[in-house]
Amino acid sequence: MEYSLAEAFDEASIPTLLMCLVQITGDESWLREPFLPKRDTNLFADESGGIVESAQQQIRDALVTVLGEISAGQREMPSPPTTELFTKMLSLCVAEEVEPEYAPMMMEAMGFIPRDVSWKKPLAVPHETLADFNVLIIGAGFSGICAAIKLDQLGIRWIMADTNAEIGGTWLVNDYPEAGVDTPNHFYSFTFAPNHRWPRYFSKRIDVLNYCKSVAEKFKVADRISLNTEVVSTTWDEASKTWKVVLRDRHGELRE
Repeated sequence: MEYSLAEAFDEASIPTLLMCLVQITGDESWLREPFLPKRDTNLFADESGGIVESAQQQIRDALVTVLGEISAGQREMPSPPTTELFTKMLSLCVAEEVEPEYAPMMMEAMGFIPRDVSWKKPLAVPHETLADFNVLIIGAGFSGICAAIKLDQLGIRWIMADTNAEIGGTWLVNDYPEAGVDTPNHFYSFTFAPNHRWPRYFSKRIDVLNYCKSVAEKFKVADRISLNTEVVSTTWDEASKTWKVVLRDRHGELRE
């Protein structure tokens, strides 16, 4: 394990490793020179963070040790960092002042704090109110899959229609050579379903597509999607305050 980690850390972003080290240990002594990253305005930042090589190696070695302790059961994972510490970490990581108002959003994106709406209390929303809600989700891509999962958690009924024969949306349709992400993979994973096994830092289309399908299956929405189904028309009904939608299925049959 130590060998593989050390090998991986030779290729990793030092500022990222530094933030992991501080988060796990809570040791703020790492948040001072000679370990502080330098400001980098390039589109793709230098993985060294502008930190001298000797300090980089100290960070790598310390994190290998800490993760080894966790693996051996000698160290427990800590509680999430406080908002104050997290804001400090953000600022030092990018070498410029980050306003505290950004911390909650970033902490949510990293899975430290939840922000989902929950209606788990029996009387929070009357059953008859929920019964009046029927949501149509158009498209079985990332947004559609996410919407279905969240509606399930709220107890709201939905149907999803997609003209394609499979789940995936954009990542299914755009199959040109070398198609893939041009931003780091974690931007293409849901905070409620992180993928820690991306094969590349910038993965190709098939990996992103498979992730989308796996999330739909994991949350049991895949089998409830109406594929090969076209939205023919949508008409607003003022009296009922609802949309009247006509769908055409794979057999050419229409339904409202």
